[in-house]
Amino acid sequence: MIKNYFITTIRNIKRNSFFSIINSFGLAVGIAVSIFIVSWIVDEISYDRFHENADRIFRIERNFNFQDLVREIPVTSGPYAQKLIEEFPEIINATRIYREESNFKDNLNIYRKETTFFVDGAFLDIFSFKLLKGQKTALQEPNSVILTEKVAAKYFGDNFAYGEMLKMNFGDREYELKVTGILEEIPSNSHFHPEMLVSLNSLSEYKVYFEDWRENFMYTYILVNNPNDNESLLKGFPEFLTTNVESTYKNLIEDGKGINDIFQLKLKRITDIHLRSGLEFELEDNGDISLVLLFAAVAFLILLIASINFINLTTAKAETRALEVGIRKAAGAHKKQLIVQFIFESIFIAIISFFIALILVELLSSYYNNLTGKVFHWIFFKDLSYFILLILIVLTTGLLSGVYPAFFLSRFKPIEVLKSGKKAGNNKFSLRTALVVFQFFISVSFIIFSILIYFQINFIQQKDIGYNKENLIVIPVDNSSVRNDYDFIKDELLHRTPYFESISGASILTDSHMYETARLLKQGEDEPHFIIFFDVNYDFMKTMEMELLAGRFFSEEYTDTAHYRFVLNEAAIKNMAYENPDEVIGEKIKFLNNTGGEETGEVIGIVKDFHFKSLHMKVEPLLILLTPQKMGYFYLRIKDGKEQEAISEISKLWQTRFPESEFNYHFLSDNLKNQYASEQKLQDKLLMATMLTIFIASLGLFGLSIFISRQRVKEIGIRKVMGASITSIIKLLSVSYVKWISLATILAWPVSYFFINNWLQNFSVKIDIIEYWWVFLLSGIFVSIFSLLVVLFQTLKFASINPAESLKYE
Repeated sequence: MIKNYFITTIRNIKRNSFFSIINSFGLAVGIAVSIFIVSWIVDEISYDRFHENADRIFRIERNFNFQDLVREIPVTSGPYAQKLIEEFPEIINATRIYREESNFKDNLNIYRKETTFFVDGAFLDIFSFKLLKGQKTALQEPNSVILTEKVAAKYFGDNFAYGEMLKMNFGDREYELKVTGILEEIPSNSHFHPEMLVSLNSLSEYKVYFEDWRENFMYTYILVNNPNDNESLLKGFPEFLTTNVESTYKNLIEDGKGINDIFQLKLKRITDIHLRSGLEFELEDNGDISLVLLFAAVAFLILLIASINFINLTTAKAETRALEVGIRKAAGAHKKQLIVQFIFESIFIAIISFFIALILVELLSSYYNNLTGKVFHWIFFKDLSYFILLILIVLTTGLLSGVYPAFFLSRFKPIEVLKSGKKAGNNKFSLRTALVVFQFFISVSFIIFSILIYFQINFIQQKDIGYNKENLIVIPVDNSSVRNDYDFIKDELLHRTPYFESISGASILTDSHMYETARLLKQGEDEPHFIIFFDVNYDFMKTMEMELLAGRFFSEEYTDTAHYRFVLNEAAIKNMAYENPDEVIGEKIKFLNNTGGEETGEVIGIVKDFHFKSLHMKVEPLLILLTPQKMGYFYLRIKDGKEQEAISEISKLWQTRFPESEFNYHFLSDNLKNQYASEQKLQDKLLMATMLTIFIASLGLFGLSIFISRQRVKEIGIRKVMGASITSIIKLLSVSYVKWISLATILAWPVSYFFINNWLQNFSVKIDIIEYWWVFLLSGIFVSIFSLLVVLFQTLKFASINPAESLKYE
């Protein structure tokens, strides 16, 4: 029986080779795209699962609620780790991570800036990073460092690094560190990638900060006994905060309230961090579970559209197979046998498509790598479970593609087909119309998504962020000697070269999330106001080209460094209920830092709000202090068109003045663009999905138009004999497609609006969708024109046939 099914299938494919090619190639593209997307999804959901105890590792997080500020952050203070171990028997172990930029001296005696992870000795007991050399106790002793293979080769060349000494410059001190371990390269599917691990107890002089409950800059991870211990821990956290933390924050707590009214402790399982976190101060940029779900839906829709092609073409060919079904039934074939035959054909084509898809995947894998930033792996042939998943996708696609045609064709009655000559093409198949409409509904929706995402990305990149981001070079300040030479550097570059307009410095990057927080107490009030602050040098506002609303900026003409002087932004004065900027100038405001200190200062200036964080977030209250000794970065505004000359001058000065420090720089505008790299990748992926969707849908429409035109070739001949023009015949054959695509476009508009509007809520500034109404209109017009061109390519051919040819057998 199977042999008969196989022979019949081969004959049918040969008989309808053109349509079989369309079906096979369309399905192949759908399967290939699905393989790529599933590979990407598998990689996304695999993050941190390589840790042996992944289901028992949690990160401590805090929900902070103070006045109008609501924030969820993944950092805590130093004392949490040990106290949690002492008070919760569910917790086996805990480790802290302090991430900072440090300078290490390489084998050429040049200091290089590296992202350094200062960690507790228990770090390797909790995380399953593989040591190639050394023991898990490698970080228990002070002045110990573990390097990855790549970093070890970078600093020690061909010499083996294990046991060697490495110099680190941190703060104003140089440390001699012993290499006590070599790590295998960190897996790509880790939510953080430490390449230099330094024992935290090396920083003994900073111990006071590590023991202060108010200094929240550490990431605390715990290992619990049981994967479900998180429930009991969450119940015990309120009492833990009351006992250990409340007294520290008593000045923030209103009468009659407790510490748990200000913030709560939360737990995040390590396997959830990459896709279900995305908080401020993350160790690295994370993914997003909504994108995983989105592209899972995209894979399904593309496969579905490819399957729809099969269904439409198979039902359209029903006329030619109606006689075959009638004869088979008259000869004794059962309906079940016919259903199996047609489903067998469908699965067979799906299998052929599968092998074509494998070829496509191999050919396009490099493009996938560039598009996603990941390396494609044939996981389907390395893991049995994924191989089974792939086979199920192929078989399910073939099965679903063939179920409706099988039942549709097998229901023909032999008497009607053989006696009355009933033809399947004489009926209107509403399902076929609905499926075509659905295909182009998806195509139009994807076009709208892609275009509006492009405009949103362009909008935020062109958005006035409150300062001039162009032509700004930022140089990290590596050590105190560089910081102390600021005046010399400024004089040399600004007054002895023609390439610079202004130079200043700040404690932070204006595109960073790492800001310090404090409180401001307005005169006559008892309730302090939350504030973010950072420190700058003279000319910072001038260099950034910020707009002054009232007062003045910091100036060397005044004794601003001798007394506390404050510059606030608009959000800060609104938060403190001032009516306008001018009334704030000269006000005395008390500055309360997190270590318990307080200083009264005078407000000297108000700047227009500027975005010092991503445009995903609204502008928060900000205070700027003049503290030159805290400069972490130099800001240099260069003259337009003088980028290369300016960089060359800085580099020469750096090598002459600081031969032991590596010269690093970046353009601030580049960093700001990188903030929206994930949105750019989303746009690129959706654009590709859009192109594939239109291609597959048009491929099916192309085949369908050919078949329908062939069915009506005699009708066309009669109409031409009766005097119909080619134009009227083309219109006759095309009008139904116009109606289908118009309906698809109208249906796509509200759905597209709903989803793109939800996505835009992730931004504090966003485009007004209503202003882009023309995108919705043009998307439908584009799909209509493109589809009609596909249809006209064939209808014109059939409309031009000589009636004598099409009617010679009548």
